Amino acid sequence: MVNKSDFIDIEEKIQKRIIEDRHQEYGDYEENFALLAELFSIVLFDKVKVALVPEDVGHIMMALKLYRCTKRYKADSYDDLAIYCKMTKNLRNINSIAKKDK
Repeated sequence: MVNKSDFIDIEEKIQKRIIEDRHQEYGDYEENFALLAELFSIVLFDKVKVALVPEDVGHIMMALKLYRCTKRYKADSYDDLAIYCKMTKNLRNINSIAKKDK
């Protein structure tokens, strides 16, 4: 019988592996989110009138994955949603620490 802590451990291992694979394929997510924030800010400037920050990119990606989860079941979408949530939380923590240091 699998207990809850085993399930959580398995999920964390899966997510860690996905993050490592994506890092190998696409590069550092912090850098990518910063670049995407700049690109989104340029593309959407006339609509939003403010510059986006990396955690905004995380929120956009979570929204995209959440929307996909409503269309059809694909386990990958739920894994990605959880990973984007972790990444965005990390970016928010980094931002909070940077603000405190000022």
